[in-house]
Amino acid sequence: MPEVRPSDIIFRAGGRVLEKYGVPAIAGGGRPRTGDLIETFSRADGGVQVGFYDQAGLLRFAGLNVLRAQWMDTDGDAIRDRLALWFDDARTSRALGNNDFNAATGWFQVGTPVFTANYVSLGAISMTKIADDDGAATEYTGFNYNGKTDKPWASPTDGDGTKPVSIFWTKSDLESPSGAQINITDTTAAGAVRFSANIKADGAGAPVISSLTGTYLGAEFITTVGTRKVYRLHFLTGTVTVANEHVIRVVPSGGGPASETGDIICALYQVENAGAFPSSPITPTTTVAIVKAADDLLYTLLGFSPSNDFTALARVVRTFWMDSSVGPAPIAPGISAIGSALPSLNFFFAQAVPGAVAVQIRDGATIQGPAASNLAAGTIVSVVGQWWNLKAGGFCKQDGGSGFSADSTPAANPFSKFGNADVYVGRRIGASQYLNGGLLDLIWARGRFSLVEMLKAAT
Repeated sequence: MPEVRPSDIIFRAGGRVLEKYGVPAIAGGGRPRTGDLIETFSRADGGVQVGFYDQAGLLRFAGLNVLRAQWMDTDGDAIRDRLALWFDDARTSRALGNNDFNAATGWFQVGTPVFTANYVSLGAISMTKIADDDGAATEYTGFNYNGKTDKPWASPTDGDGTKPVSIFWTKSDLESPSGAQINITDTTAAGAVRFSANIKADGAGAPVISSLTGTYLGAEFITTVGTRKVYRLHFLTGTVTVANEHVIRVVPSGGGPASETGDIICALYQVENAGAFPSSPITPTTTVAIVKAADDLLYTLLGFSPSNDFTALARVVRTFWMDSSVGPAPIAPGISAIGSALPSLNFFFAQAVPGAVAVQIRDGATIQGPAASNLAAGTIVSVVGQWWNLKAGGFCKQDGGSGFSADSTPAANPFSKFGNADVYVGRRIGASQYLNGGLLDLIWARGRFSLVEMLKAAT
């Protein structure tokens, strides 16, 4: 069995590299050579702050052009034990006043719901308790987009279809029999419900979703504050017509009988412009929507030649989109690529059921790659791609954890050099699709190695 020698490794990146060397990427596999790399990172959105979690699970915000390193739970024990570089695509947060829910940012109240601000601290934001204490009438808060330019979506820019929705939630102090409810209705279409979810807690304080209109993608455990478990809930709406006017509501007593009372403890009700799943938390809106740019990280590195064969290893924390094909269209979140211009090599996930990984050779005229390989189970997803014989019409294949796929058909056009010397990290070539997740390790090596061999090199 061949061994991956330090001299075989061309490039390493990820949270492990950041923990060990204090930089997100290094050249080589022996003594780190940061001077051989030219790093370019941008999130060019005018200073919009984008969320990440520290080791305690508290939300922090990174400003303009700051690469995010997020602590992740890699073994399912609810302890954030490893750093990962975090990458997202571009999104717009459309719901206004989405963290205070009060009249100052345009929210209305039906009845006299009781607001307790700063009820649970999550670091950069705090959760608000909203209570319906009237046993004779339902009380709630909402935002009516009647007369607004965006309703809340921009027409036609955002496009009709399903939309990502997320909210931070923890167990109510007084849970109504129906649970709390969040919803979005279409007033142009006679109040048609485009999204609705009733939320209750089980005995362990985890969310239980019922009376759903739309799609529930799952609950992301964030942290424990005192005895409270805090989650971020991920949804997709049903199909919306963006030109129509909508109302967004938070209903503490779940829209049940007027005699019900109860509360909801929540924060950052994030309604996005587009996407197959919610993005990272975006700094709370006030009276205008907030546009977040994508995380673009690339390195210019000499040393990649089509005369060599290549193997790439990626280790990524499993996230809810990996085993889902919901949304307007399944996407292909990128891991890495050699050459940000064609010809290039591509390494990416395929959002599907079950999740999958794929590789490509893009020779400038055609795209060659085998059928995607299913991902093995586990909190950490470890995948490998191979590319070889590039100067004579190359081949490629991948291993999602259960053995290598078949070889691809040969590339139609051999190439003598890559399109350029750039290495993408956290994204791929084609459609500008980003990882939307946490990268623990990325290793590019000369030669052809198995997943087991590459994992040994990652330790």
